[in-house]
Amino acid sequence: MKYILFILLSIFSIGLSGQDDNIADSSKIVINPKRASMFSKNDAGVKAFRYLSGNTLQNKSSYLKFGERILYSTSFVWIPNQGYYRENWLHEFTWYNSLSLNINKSIYIGVHYLYIFTKGSTIYTESPSEQYGIYGFILQYDFLPRFENRLYLETSYNKGDFCPCDDDPYKLPDLSYLGIGFGYDFPLFKRISFRIGFTNYIVIDDIKDKSNFTQYVLGFNVNLGKNSYRTDISFLEIFN
Repeated sequence: MKYILFILLSIFSIGLSGQDDNIADSSKIVINPKRASMFSKNDAGVKAFRYLSGNTLQNKSSYLKFGERILYSTSFVWIPNQGYYRENWLHEFTWYNSLSLNINKSIYIGVHYLYIFTKGSTIYTESPSEQYGIYGFILQYDFLPRFENRLYLETSYNKGDFCPCDDDPYKLPDLSYLGIGFGYDFPLFKRISFRIGFTNYIVIDDIKDKSNFTQYVLGFNVNLGKNSYRTDISFLEIFN
């Protein structure tokens, strides 16, 4: 038994001495500075790749699911239009309301109603007043799906009685419009954002002297769904 222990201890000591020799030899190795800088650059590239890939996976997990964001939007805008003479003015007041929800991370569907009130004229000296309405379905695409900020493109199909078909608009029932626009939502507080944008309404019906009507958006959004308040937009994250 003593001989066996002596043999095992001898083998173990030989192994340790071999490791010490290897460590001593490795300390004598000279590293080329150019190769060292190349390795450090590669390490930085690997770290950047790992960060972006990991960040992308994390961002994908933060995408909205169906119905998690429900937006109520309202806007009130006054637009003065001067006529042929200095004293002739047509005043347009628009009050806009919409309700929409997301069906995936970027696409929203909803309904909206645009109330239009006019007073004055660009032709006549008198100041008649009239009320109109445009309503329909909206479809939006959000280019910033991971943030409370929204940069969106919008299209809509609408019905109404507002005819921008002469110098002064007039009421004509059962008109159809195609709406195209875009806007930007900037968060102010949790669930509340400031919205700016516009929508151009194109009269689809075959009517003489028709023209487009532009609705300017200047108002607020209220998020009635999931609270996903984030304002720390990164330039790289937008394109991930």
